[in-house]
Amino acid sequence: MSITPSLPRIGFYCSSISWGGLEMNSVRYAQAFQQENFEIQLYGVEGSSLFQSATELGLPIQAVPRNRKYFDFEHARGLAKTFQKDGIEIVHFRDNRDLDFLGWVKFFSFGRIKLVYHQAMQLGVSKKDILHTFRFNRIDAWVSTLNYMKKQVLSHTKFPEDKLHVIPLGTNIDSSSIYSKEEARKLLNLPASKFLVGVVGRLDEKKGQLEVIQALSRLEENEKNIHVVFIGDKTKNEADAYVQKLQHTIELNYLQDKVSFLPHQPKMQDLHGAFDLVIVPSWEETFGTVTIEAMASGVPVIGSNTAGTAEILGNETFLFQARNPEDLGRVLMNVLKDDTLRAKWAVDLQHKFQNIYSMKASIASWKELLLNKL
Repeated sequence: MSITPSLPRIGFYCSSISWGGLEMNSVRYAQAFQQENFEIQLYGVEGSSLFQSATELGLPIQAVPRNRKYFDFEHARGLAKTFQKDGIEIVHFRDNRDLDFLGWVKFFSFGRIKLVYHQAMQLGVSKKDILHTFRFNRIDAWVSTLNYMKKQVLSHTKFPEDKLHVIPLGTNIDSSSIYSKEEARKLLNLPASKFLVGVVGRLDEKKGQLEVIQALSRLEENEKNIHVVFIGDKTKNEADAYVQKLQHTIELNYLQDKVSFLPHQPKMQDLHGAFDLVIVPSWEETFGTVTIEAMASGVPVIGSNTAGTAEILGNETFLFQARNPEDLGRVLMNVLKDDTLRAKWAVDLQHKFQNIYSMKASIASWKELLLNKL
């Protein structure tokens, strides 16, 4: 008779005071692990958005001072004692700012804890020097969210491949909360009869909204029913010139009646069903939560052939060259013309989400790693 191994007690550590995908996913994963009957404890800076979010969700969180990025021995000794008192066996962290600090925490813990780094960003430059290698050697498991990120780690560091794992970032979407096309369009005050194309993300040059507008101007005359909806805010105190450029391009090509702008929607993951098609035109998206959310909603997606978007979609028929409005227009036109192709692609993507990119699938892989490979 096989014996189920006992579940380790996991500490989720994050010293960041920002509130973006890195921090949000730290909280989401802590909650998902708790729902899988792991004993968890979060550690965050009091007053941070992460601390507030965890508190609101009823997750156990303990206040810690914001550590220095390097050589913070005093706080490292203190946290090592805290981890020992709390019975922490594994420490999950996502912010590379915390890497050196947690390495010293492990040192002062005399190796009693294991460090698991859940990679959040791409590696763009070589980190094979002695100092980076020394820090990385303290990591017991490095989890990349996609295969292309794993390849970057192997090419840019000396981190051993046997400690490197790929587990896609899971998104927890309740199918019962996803609005129907009619409901979503009503909530967003969008036209019911148009073929709506959604582009979701902050207004920023690298997010590729300009290329979508330029591609729209190239569509054939018989595609008059198409309407593109941009959803997202511009970065505060930034991107004013870019937004003006978008508006100028729209006016120059007489597209005012084919384009709408809506602000960021807090519950956007439930509203993708409003669209007949979603475009992810970012120049280089590390992972692409928008892509995953649209897939979960049963909406066909086309995207740029770079980084995370290319790997997630994984089908050249629905990929276009980044920063190339002509190629985007070509792919868009091909997809618009073929109702059967779009419908099949939407079903394929929804199945792919459930099997690979859902939180359920992600946590199953994490459980296998923590119980059998660490």
